[in-house]
Amino acid sequence: MDALLAGILQHLIYGVIAGAMYVLMAVGFSLVWGIMGLLNFSHGEFYMLGGYLTYYLFTLFHINPFVSVFFAIAILFLFGSGLFGTAIYPISKKPNWDINAIILTLGIGICLQNMALMVFGERYKGMPGFFKANLKFWGVVIGVDRLMILVIGFVLIFALLVFVKKTITGLSIQALSQDNNAALLMGVHKRRIYTVTFGVSVALAGAAGGLLAPIYFIYPTVGFTPILMAFAVVILGGLGSVKGAIYAGFLTGIIESFTILFLSAVWKDIIIFSLIIVILSLRPTGLFGVK
Repeated sequence: MDALLAGILQHLIYGVIAGAMYVLMAVGFSLVWGIMGLLNFSHGEFYMLGGYLTYYLFTLFHINPFVSVFFAIAILFLFGSGLFGTAIYPISKKPNWDINAIILTLGIGICLQNMALMVFGERYKGMPGFFKANLKFWGVVIGVDRLMILVIGFVLIFALLVFVKKTITGLSIQALSQDNNAALLMGVHKRRIYTVTFGVSVALAGAAGGLLAPIYFIYPTVGFTPILMAFAVVILGGLGSVKGAIYAGFLTGIIESFTILFLSAVWKDIIIFSLIIVILSLRPTGLFGVK
């Protein structure tokens, strides 16, 4: 019995860690959709770039990977902001914006994948565990690396909530998501807010990739599964809802972890997407979405 309880607690912690990464991916995805109606299908490639940045900062400059994540966040924020201003925003006022944006972001994702293949190579890259120690309590054994991922993930989620709720830029993002025209009449600078939002979205995806770099391998197409799960989380929580993305992200991570514990890893995607189908059948807007 004690072993079962320890296993449940351990998988609960693993689920919360996975959920924190899903939240970082999904919140950025949801923010971009919420204020500009953009489904960014290149989002997974920014996860991949965050992993590569963390890997090379560690291997070339010997910077602690958990410190490297913050460098990756800054670099990807600038990259994402520049990419949006030069490639995406210019088509936002053109006809068929929603369809053109999907095609454009798919193209950006394909370009980034192939550039990563040419620059970084096709070989899987893995980082050795930075902290060798394990933490043991109540029969649970958790690596310090995983605990650092959890702590930094929570710090970033908390920082994002403070940014959205307490800063002028964050309040402007909320205003644009609620009533675009009214926000513009109140003097919100649309292009600047769009650019910052896209940069934040890219930075959060890169943070997820960087945090998981010490745990999982990095390769040019590593972003496919994270973007798929982020899309699932956003739909489950409600498109455009930051609160929904946070709750749904942690819920998805915990369900996934317990599915692995009680069934097997091959069932986790079946369970998650079956749950999404059921919830959308009962509530088409998702758990926290609005019409």
